[in-house]
Amino acid sequence: MPLPRFCILKISAFRYFILVDLLQDIDAFQINYLAEETESPARKKALLQMQRALVKTRELGDEKLQVVSHIIEHVENRTRQLEQDLENLGLFVCFLKNVLIIHFSSHH
Repeated sequence: MPLPRFCILKISAFRYFILVDLLQDIDAFQINYLAEETESPARKKALLQMQRALVKTRELGDEKLQVVSHIIEHVENRTRQLEQDLENLGLFVCFLKNVLIIHFSSHH
């Protein structure tokens, strides 16, 4: 069963703030990286922290793409269902017209 819409919005907002925090962390790690001497342990640590944060941002991006994919799939399914309903409605209207024609022509 899908999550209620308000839950999805809260989760999405939460993920957005995590992403913003990660991007701010990456900026801070970059500043630390650039401030350190070449080949220093602190510089290597800052580089590793940047790499980890970038991997997390990619994971969040992948999750968002998956959500968008599910939304597109849902919209396409609903569109097909509505097109089928419209076609069925058209057939039903034709059927009713024929019934009315037969009914009125038999009474005259």
